[in-house]
Order: sequence, then C-alpha cells, then structure tokens
Amino acid sequence: MLLTFPPQRAARARLEALGVVSAALIPVLSSSQMYGVLAAYATEPRSFTEDDVHLVQTVAGILAAARDRALAETALRLSEQKFSGLFRSSPDAIAVVTMDDERLQEVNDGFLQMTGYTREEVLGQAIKQLDLWSEPLTL
Repeated sequence: MLLTFPPQRAARARLEALGVVSAALIPVLSSSQMYGVLAAYATEPRSFTEDDVHLVQTVAGILAAARDRALAETALRLSEQKFSGLFRSSPDAIAVVTMDDERLQEVNDGFLQMTGYTREEVLGQAIKQLDLWSEPLTL
C-alpha cells in the first residue's frame, strides 16, 4: 500500500530543508491496531518500485510484530505480578502442583502455617507423601 498525503507545513518545511522530494509511507499495522507510519524518503524525484514498497512493508510488519510482542510481554508480566501478589498475600493455604506427578512447585505462607512444614521441606515433594489428609487425595 503506497500512501501519499500533504504533510503539515512544519513537517513539509523540514523535509524540504533536507532535500526530500519523494516519499513512500507505509502504515505499521498489527492485526488490531495501527502503531504509526514507516517512511522511506528520497532526495531525487522518483517513483518507488513494487520491490521498494515490499521491502518497507516487510520492515513495517517486523516492527508491528515486535511492538505486539513487547505489549504482550508487558501484559503477561503485569498479570504474573498480580497473581504472585494474590498468591503470596492470601491467608488461605495455596499450593501449585504439577498434574503429571503431583509434585509441589510452589506454596504460599498460608500453606506453610497450616501444615507446619517449611518451604524447603515441601517444594519438589509429591503432595501425597506429605500425609496432609486423613482420606486419600485425588486430583
């Protein structure tokens, strides 16, 4: 997609001062939003070829993907911080257990207070080996 539009006066004056006479403007798009515009400028009159435009579109796609990933990583980090805060501060006993071998991966302080174990004693242990329930536990 080749876009052209008359730039605002200040931008136009700056481009003219730099000797820019041709430009290809490509939107930086993700699947859900537009992040900006990637521009390729030339100081000689020219028509940009399909290959030129394809190259700038490819770079714009890479930029959009990088921005999407950065936003997703930020959202994941915030979600993990919220979960961690809730997990750690809850007075209730909470344990994270693997499904395949039922081993404790993490426990909160509520779990330690309720069971009397230390974190070092329980992490990595199969939950059934801790003998916490009077009846067999089924997950």
